[in-house]
Amino acid sequence: MRRRDFSARIGGSLLVLGAVAGALLWSAVRPPVRYFKHVDEAIADREMIRAGRHDLQVHGFLVPGSIIQRAERERGTFAIASGPGRSPAVLGVRCQGLISDAFRVPEACDAPVSPELERFCRIEMIARGTLAADGWLDVTSEDIRVKRWRD
Repeated sequence: MRRRDFSARIGGSLLVLGAVAGALLWSAVRPPVRYFKHVDEAIADREMIRAGRHDLQVHGFLVPGSIIQRAERERGTFAIASGPGRSPAVLGVRCQGLISDAFRVPEACDAPVSPELERFCRIEMIARGTLAADGWLDVTSEDIRVKRWRD
């Protein structure tokens, strides 16, 4: 009688252990959730994105004059803003690595430009990273795609 009781306990323990191992394996193999958001959407959904530590791709435009490169630490910061026709919002980005020269705004854009030429001075980008607890988007320099307007 005692032996049968002991076997049932071992069998039950192995069943629970197998279920836990299966759940862990399933969560490790499952692909991560990736969000593609505009700057205003990323800020509006900030808590939900941060809670899950999801991979985030943010589409926006470089804020002129916001680039700060710290060459001694190979770390820089800049800001991206919502595009035209969207709610105004700005998101700070921390970049690990050197910031590309593709981010540099042409000198002609330092002076006021006409509305027809304004789009040539905007730098459109997609930055991929994670949203940190302090509200900054943490990326590496390889995770930034820059598009310049050309006609």
